[in-house]
Amino acid sequence: MSRPPAAPPPTRHAVTPRATADAAVIGTGTIVCSYLLAVFMPFFGFFAGIYLLAKKQPGHGVACMAISVLTFFVYISMMNS
Repeated sequence: MSRPPAAPPPTRHAVTPRATADAAVIGTGTIVCSYLLAVFMPFFGFFAGIYLLAKKQPGHGVACMAISVLTFFVYISMMNS
C-alpha cells in the first residue's frame, strides 16, 4: 500500500514594511489623542462648571467640575499604567 501524498506546509503571509509603518503611525496617533483627552477635556469640563456656577446653577456646575476632575485623574492613571 502506498501512502497518500503529504499535505503542503502552511504558507506564511509576508509582512510588508508599509503595514508595519502604518501600525506604528496608528499607535502614535492613539497615544497623542489620549494625552489630548487627558489634558484638554477635563479643563473644558471644569470651565463649563464655572460657567454654570456663574449662571446660578450650582448643582450642575459642581457636578460638572467634579466629573471633570475625576476624568482627569482616571486618564492620568490609565496613561501611567
